[in-house]
Amino acid sequence: MTREYTEMQQMIAANFVADQPEIKLENCQVRIRNFQFHSEFRKKRSWKDLFPASQSGDELLATSYPENDQFWYPVFVPHENRKPDEAILLLHGLNERTWDKYFSWADYLAEHTGKPVILFPIAFHMNRSPKKWTNPREMNSVVRERKTSSSELKELSFANAALSSRLDERPEQFFLSGAQSYQDIVSLLKQITKGEHELFPEGTKIDFFAYSIGAFLSEILFLSNPKGLLKDARLFMFCGGPTFDQMNGASKYIMDNQAFLSLRQMFFHKRNREIRAILKMYGILRFREMWRSFVTMLRIEKKQRKREHFFKKYNQQIYSIALVKDKVMPPDAIDRTLHGRKGDVPVPMEVLDFPFSYSHENPFPVSNNGIAKDVDESFRQVFSKAAAFLS
Repeated sequence: MTREYTEMQQMIAANFVADQPEIKLENCQVRIRNFQFHSEFRKKRSWKDLFPASQSGDELLATSYPENDQFWYPVFVPHENRKPDEAILLLHGLNERTWDKYFSWADYLAEHTGKPVILFPIAFHMNRSPKKWTNPREMNSVVRERKTSSSELKELSFANAALSSRLDERPEQFFLSGAQSYQDIVSLLKQITKGEHELFPEGTKIDFFAYSIGAFLSEILFLSNPKGLLKDARLFMFCGGPTFDQMNGASKYIMDNQAFLSLRQMFFHKRNREIRAILKMYGILRFREMWRSFVTMLRIEKKQRKREHFFKKYNQQIYSIALVKDKVMPPDAIDRTLHGRKGDVPVPMEVLDFPFSYSHENPFPVSNNGIAKDVDESFRQVFSKAAAFLS
């Protein structure tokens, strides 16, 4: 798609202002509304109080990050809002710092479903993280420091230095960030369904488009179904869906190998009781329901009966597309998770391949005009299926 796709993406990115209440776009079938959100996750205890100063002496773990608790999120609203009492919540991937690549995704979904598309940031991601985490000069010093601590580091870059340092030193933050995101999404869903959001009437139905780690978070949400908010919701997963142990998070765009190893050791080499004891000290609301769902999605060989029961129950409400060359969320891992031990769980899943070089992190590359037509067609292939499923 890429000429159309690239032009649309670049045009929206050039006009997007995160804290501008409304953005009107020329020659575009949608407008963008930005809304403020206040997270109440740290109401009981401050993360700054819980985390002592970083052992390495940097500020990656020593500050409370107010931008994580008070932030703006965009909603793509189609001019022809054919379904004003329905919406789509779009969840992004791990270690994402800009919405740019998702602008065309949201634009397509809004235009072709006639529903508003909410782009909601995961905790400590997008505009919920300090700007210096994306500054090469600032992060290169972190890269140098990490390199001196280990000679076996791989996949380290300035793009993943902040997340790598944070998870390497305190891997429990993976769960904490997910727990805050979980609670924020539940709060948003309640606000919308109760008619307390200015854009949506009471009783609005929310479906999900979830990519990468956003799919993992969505599965945990659907498994626990807090307050019955998701019993009728649909979930479209793109490049996501396996249990955590089937993922490979080591990537220059996600985290380095040492951080991923620390994360795996945290959840796979400690007993559940030990991890629960560590996490319970944070006083997380809804901890039990989140923890049970998280554990269900943690290992492929554990909680199989519960997981398969869930996917059988929701099989008509879930659709998955995986990519052949995806090394982060491999299609065979997604297949094992969604279809169960015997392969008889009827969750619709497709495995696609594109006639150009792509990756999990960049499924639709836009920099090479020589493959523009193929990228354009591949984009439409995925998103026409998503729009049909979510319409």
